[in-house]
Amino acid sequence: MPEPYLFLKKVKEYIGEVSNVYRYLLQYKENDMVAVEDELKFTESYLYILSERFESGLQVEISIGERTRKTSLPPLALQTLVENAVKHNIVSPARPLYLEITDNDEFIVVRNNLQLKHSLPNDSSQSGLKNIHERYGLLANKEIVIEKTATHFIVKLPVLV
Repeated sequence: MPEPYLFLKKVKEYIGEVSNVYRYLLQYKENDMVAVEDELKFTESYLYILSERFESGLQVEISIGERTRKTSLPPLALQTLVENAVKHNIVSPARPLYLEITDNDEFIVVRNNLQLKHSLPNDSSQSGLKNIHERYGLLANKEIVIEKTATHFIVKLPVLV
């Protein structure tokens, strides 16, 4: 295929993913809960946009079982955790950010390698994490689990039936 055709095809694909993101935001912004399956589709569109920006600097693995896909969570919870990982860590081809979204019987687990940006203040407001924590408390009386090790940052979102 000629080079201009491939470029136009890539642009159309990018615009399609941006459209998916905005459509989701408009559709679910007022909802308290959303199906994990829908949140994953939205997060995959958001990750596509990020991967175009960061190329090989962002490596993502998503492995969520069918049972968990049929459960619920607050809208934008996964996207917020992805955004936090990118905001607070170095993301470059020389130092890729590895992001994993997995599940177990109790949690959806979002884990990334820790390579903090030095330009951000250490006393970050953590408003994204606070927001998710508050929504889980109000909607399900459950708490998210946050773990920080020397090498990884992990957030566990309770699976809600």
